[in-house]
Amino acid sequence: MGGILSGWHGKKSSRTILDETPRIRIHDQKWLHGAYYLTLTCRGFSKQVSLLRTPGTLGGAVTWFACPECERHCAVLYFIGAAFCCRQCTNGRYASQVESANKRAERKARKILRRTGLDPSRPDGKVKWRRWPTHRRLSQLADQAAEILCAADMKLYALVR
Repeated sequence: MGGILSGWHGKKSSRTILDETPRIRIHDQKWLHGAYYLTLTCRGFSKQVSLLRTPGTLGGAVTWFACPECERHCAVLYFIGAAFCCRQCTNGRYASQVESANKRAERKARKILRRTGLDPSRPDGKVKWRRWPTHRRLSQLADQAAEILCAADMKLYALVR
C-alpha cells in the first residue's frame, strides 16, 4: 500500500489537510452560558449548531459543539464544502501527519532553536534568569538542531546545483 509499484507512489492523498481549512473553536465563542444553539456563519453559509454540556472535573459544566453530521461532542468544527463537521466526519488530517521524516526533524529543530532563545547581548548567550544546567542542556539541543538544519540546507543546495 503506497509502495513504489502500487500506483500511488508520489501521488497526493485526497484527504483534506485540516490546517488549511476554516474552523470555528468553541473556546473562541463568548457568552454561551445559557444558550442551547449557536448560529455559525462562514463564507456566506449559515448553520444552527446545537451546544452540549458535560460536567466539569472541578464542578461547573464544559460546553461543546454537537457535530451536525454525527452528533458527537467536539471543540472544533471545520467548514468543508457547504457544511460544518468534526474532524472524524471530514476524514481529514493535519499537515504534521503527512510530513516526511526529514521535514519532521527540521520542524523539531526549528522549535528547539526558538525555545532556547539565546541572548546575543551576553557573551555566554545565557538568558538572564535561566539556570545553568538548563542552559547547558538547551545549548546542546540547539547545537544538534543547528546540525540537522545545516544538513537539510546542504541537501537542498545539492539538489539545486
